Amino acid sequence: MRMALQATIQSRGQEPPEGPLGELLSRLAQELRSATGLADDCQAAVGEILAQNLHHEAALRLQALDMLTQHLSDLSRVLDGLAETAPAVPGALFDGIRLADLQRRLRGEDTAAATAHDDEFW
Repeated sequence: MRMALQATIQSRGQEPPEGPLGELLSRLAQELRSATGLADDCQAAVGEILAQNLHHEAALRLQALDMLTQHLSDLSRVLDGLAETAPAVPGALFDGIRLADLQRRLRGEDTAAATAHDDEFW
């Protein structure tokens, strides 16, 4: 399968793969686990705020945040499974990622040396 993917990439004039797809899928799964943690924290914070003055409609809408958390968690497990069997990653795959820190983490680069942060608050 790997040879077929490389032949397809070369026939299309694209760059050769950057690295193993399994490694990228593992990094994506980790990003989803991090996002799951953030969603859990948001859900807890909003729940605490609304506990003081909880309206039925607001409580129902909060279920969407719980569903988001579950989706992220399940998707990370799927990516972990795919990571064990995947071939190679095209190098240009990361070009469209706007968040520099996320792009570096997905590429598997050292993010400790990064000076710019992607955190942007409204």
